Amino acid sequence: HSLNRSRLPKPPASPQPRFTSAAPATMSSAGAATGSGGESPMSAVWAWFFVGVVSLTNVSNCLDTYIISGVAQDVQRDLKFGAGPAYGLLVGPMFTLAKTLSAAPIGKLLEVSNRVHLLLICTIIWSTATSMMGFVSNYDQLLILRVVQGVAESGCVPIGQSLLFDVTPAGKLGTAMAIYNTGIYVGFGLAIGTGSQFGRVFGWRSTFVAAGMFCIPIVILAFLTLSEPQRGAREKSHAPVRRIHNTSTSEFLRHWIETPGLLLLCTACALRNAGGNIWGYNMVMYYQSQGVSISMISSWLSWLPMVAGVVGSLLGGYLGDKSQKWDP
Repeated sequence: HSLNRSRLPKPPASPQPRFTSAAPATMSSAGAATGSGGESPMSAVWAWFFVGVVSLTNVSNCLDTYIISGVAQDVQRDLKFGAGPAYGLLVGPMFTLAKTLSAAPIGKLLEVSNRVHLLLICTIIWSTATSMMGFVSNYDQLLILRVVQGVAESGCVPIGQSLLFDVTPAGKLGTAMAIYNTGIYVGFGLAIGTGSQFGRVFGWRSTFVAAGMFCIPIVILAFLTLSEPQRGAREKSHAPVRRIHNTSTSEFLRHWIETPGLLLLCTACALRNAGGNIWGYNMVMYYQSQGVSISMISSWLSWLPMVAGVVGSLLGGYLGDKSQKWDP
């Protein structure tokens, strides 16, 4: 008997992939995971590679920020300025004000620009400014370069975290941000520990030049391997209750005013950074004033901040990811 194929039941249509909170949305060639129930091994590896390379720019950022503290006394002696208001202005108000005022414009710029390229441009500018500090002949030139450094460095965190937000697999954002923040402690350890010892052997001018050149392999690696990920992929899969992306400045500020938790978070971050900067910019000079040798300072302050900071950051990121699933 011949089969009447027209009466055979048709196979069910394949379900269309849907964006859910359990799987991230499909992203571009930058390497994020696909959103059909999980990520492929290759895309997951690529996503974490992306996170790692972007985090290296934060290492360069923090190294160049704090390298001046590792050689502060030698710089003060040669350029003839004291450790009081002049040094405080150099590492405090001028640098911080430049960084604060330029953060918002750069934040708006990253909304319409290729973020990978913008991050690399900022990295090149702040690193060049750091290297040029090795050629200054007076305090004013050093202060100007410090302002340029601050303006460029203000783009590091918003651009880097924006990229990580779009490439990180679902449920791992805390870990990704923790990896990124390890750059703070690695860069700080390199500046205070290795930088102070390097300055003792080769001089403070060579130390600034070397710190600025640290970015060269990072920039080359990022330029050759990273591309702009799809914007807002995580927003599609996580559907925030209230969107503030691509809003006007007034709407954005109104959102902050109406959200006390964000203001409290900013206040806590400001206090934390104030304490960290006071300690970070003055600890080498303090220990030297107490008779501690540079070799002793570098031997302890190179690995100690790295180990403690990295462990604490990674633990916080892991617990942050786990807490998302905790429903007491």
